[in-house]
Amino acid sequence: MEEKKVIKKIEEIKVSNDKIINKEKPIKKIKKTNEEKKNSKKIIIATIITIIIFAGIIFYAKYSLQPEDNIYSGFEFFEDDSELWNTFFNIRGTDYQMAFNYHPTEVLDMNVDPKIENRLFDLDAKDNLVLAIDEDASSTAVVAAAQLSRLHKLRYLFVPINGAIYDDEFNITAHIQDPNKNNTVFTTNCGLSSNSFVIMRFKLGNETSIKFYEDNVNCIHVTAQEPEEFRMLIDKLTYQLLGIIKEE
Repeated sequence: MEEKKVIKKIEEIKVSNDKIINKEKPIKKIKKTNEEKKNSKKIIIATIITIIIFAGIIFYAKYSLQPEDNIYSGFEFFEDDSELWNTFFNIRGTDYQMAFNYHPTEVLDMNVDPKIENRLFDLDAKDNLVLAIDEDASSTAVVAAAQLSRLHKLRYLFVPINGAIYDDEFNITAHIQDPNKNNTVFTTNCGLSSNSFVIMRFKLGNETSIKFYEDNVNCIHVTAQEPEEFRMLIDKLTYQLLGIIKEE
């Protein structure tokens, strides 16, 4: 049931972003085994994660709206018609506008390990950052992951960012050796992480935080008790990366 809810919510996101994501043609129904159905669900989730991340759910532009007198840490903020908080920042001489779900003051209490910021900045173009979503996680986690990917599109983070399904039981050796497995599904887990292959796992849990998993600097857990907290956590991490929120 949880997988069906995730897929349903992700499909709603796909429709609402129809200017970005092309509608797929209906596929003729065929009988499938339980394993094939499970793989099909993984393909749908993995594909939509990748599309959202790479299609450009990114809010940047030249000055198009006039900011009000709302300054935080030297940055001017204003609320647009969609009730998103916008600010302007400069990257290598170009001014950009970016939208956030929350104002910096609304996410200050979010538990985000400041060492995460340094770890992401340590990665470069030859490395990989994988935003891996648990199959039972909310579709809000997918959107939050896409928000973080904006920094790569702006060349603020140089590390390539990919989307994936997180599966603790995934065995890459068995996956490669089994010809019946569908190789188009990008599935991963922290057991495959390395200094050049960092995994950021989005999962629902009993706490709300972004931190390294068991001191493994190549495995970052984004854990939320409620789906909306994924947005709050990623907004705070993005603010930290941009230098808007500075941890003491």
